[in-house]
Amino acid sequence: MSPRIDLSKDLSYRDVYRYSVNEKVSFYIDDKKINELREIREKFLRYIESGGVCYGVSTGLGAQLTKKVSSPEQYYHIKILMQHAAGVGDFLPREIVRGAMIILARQLSLGYSAVDPYVIELLVEMLNKNIIPLVPRYGSLGASGDLVPMSYIGLSLYGKGLVEDENGRRGYAEEIMREHGIEPLRPKPKDFLSIINNTAMSASVASHATYKADKLLISLIITSSISIEAMATPKQHFSQKITGLKRYESLKIISRILNMILEDSSVENKDIIQDRYSFRTIPQILGSFYEGLIHVRDLVDREINSSSDNPVFVDGECVSGGNFYGVYIANAMDYLAHLVVQPLIQVDRRVFTILDPNLNRGLPPFLTEKEDVGLMIAQYTISSLLNRISLLVYPSTIFTTPTSASQEDHVSNSYNAALKSLEIMDLAMDIAAIEYLVSSYALLKRPWFDKTSSMVKRFVKELEPVFNKMFEEKTLGELFASSKKILDRLSDELLKSLEKKKDLL
Repeated sequence: MSPRIDLSKDLSYRDVYRYSVNEKVSFYIDDKKINELREIREKFLRYIESGGVCYGVSTGLGAQLTKKVSSPEQYYHIKILMQHAAGVGDFLPREIVRGAMIILARQLSLGYSAVDPYVIELLVEMLNKNIIPLVPRYGSLGASGDLVPMSYIGLSLYGKGLVEDENGRRGYAEEIMREHGIEPLRPKPKDFLSIINNTAMSASVASHATYKADKLLISLIITSSISIEAMATPKQHFSQKITGLKRYESLKIISRILNMILEDSSVENKDIIQDRYSFRTIPQILGSFYEGLIHVRDLVDREINSSSDNPVFVDGECVSGGNFYGVYIANAMDYLAHLVVQPLIQVDRRVFTILDPNLNRGLPPFLTEKEDVGLMIAQYTISSLLNRISLLVYPSTIFTTPTSASQEDHVSNSYNAALKSLEIMDLAMDIAAIEYLVSSYALLKRPWFDKTSSMVKRFVKELEPVFNKMFEEKTLGELFASSKKILDRLSDELLKSLEKKKDLL
């Protein structure tokens, strides 16, 4: 039976990721919460009817805010959304847009936006029937919120724009909504502004990037443990007697996981006193990654469950502020991008070491006994990906331009920060998959393979079908892709296992 999720309750970034990729999940809003939202809405409407001032309801938008609007209905038509729907590029993946819809429903359920409860109910209904707006990839500045991408979601709620159903059929929103028995929104005070003036899209992309960072961390623990065994790196380097001397719980946790994976290994080379940094400092490098990731997770979780609207209805009046400003997500995503650099450089050095006959302790050049280049080009690909990542790591937060006639005189760029971090995580998984392939192939060539740990043995044996008829039927790039799929599954399994062991992750 598919789980039913109450979107009026707190969500984590993992929840957002898992619910957005699993279209069998269904959502609802608790009836008691809907009644509370209805009461808030009625208070808000009385406030407006009594002459209360509210940005975007009784005033213009942006630099036009000084213009009074005599009738709120004038601003509740599709024209405003059409003017904000200024995106370019390919459409975002469905799961990213689903994530934004999930987060928007969660944020609006807090009640501070004072929207008609049907806005939230409609979001839930579209999610449950898997009708997802088509949203261009580029255009958001993360202030005032994710105006551009969220406008496409707004248009669809009003029956305009393009959507895609669960079968991949694309069409106009009103047509597909009617086919599924869904009634579009009708223009009412403030609703459209609350739908677009928020950080939901930045937070969705950030949730996906952060979850993939979790998977990357676990993947690097897996691949580095195989490399350790392939090179017979001394286990004392990872002893908790050593890592426990530094006051970082993250370092201790990574060390515990590594030792758990290597627990029953009897691989040993007494001639190695101190291995190369790329092997010896694995717990420290991955521990630092984990330490930063804990902070990123916390920031993303807080954003998901915060009111990021402007204006908001608090204590009976409409007040303006800056909660739409995505700076927390922006800084978190720029930081996340930086966190993965050293672990990936370390992967490159390990792969280089394993392929180099001058460094790999008895393995053939590029792991081939034949007169060909074997796996030499694997490290070329890593080098190329690292170069791409080095360009993407440049912070989005350090460049900003004034907009809206300088009423919005600097912006957060949270959305771009999240997008490039998401791309980095995908490229990083390609790098991890290459280490998985190379280190496993190297370990299979070692006479001590049978002495390796049972977990490492299982990781390596998962790749045996990939190694069969290597280069006869598949290119090296295709082998990378196969390795990535297997590693993605293994890291997901290990992550879920570690989640149950609170002391380990």
